[in-house]
Amino acid sequence: MLAASDEIHALDSATGAQKWRAAFDGTMTAPLTGVQVFRSSGVRVVRYQRAGLGHHTLGIFERGLVIAFSADDGRMLWTHDRWRGVTFHAGD
Repeated sequence: MLAASDEIHALDSATGAQKWRAAFDGTMTAPLTGVQVFRSSGVRVVRYQRAGLGHHTLGIFERGLVIAFSADDGRMLWTHDRWRGVTFHAGD
């Protein structure tokens, strides 16, 4: 996965073909991070992995905004704004 000026692009590792792209609004302030999210005893656990290997891709943006995208299809799963907390989006 790679971030352009206003989109994240997921590329097939074998062919280089684009699998999906997702637009975002704002300035990304850190590299994309791959994470695996699962539940353990009812608690949501996040395990960090290289971008592209996890179930989710995290984008970190200016002013402390974090957006989780599905690594499968680029759909926005949740956002975390340090001032407002976490907002879950449909399908989580």
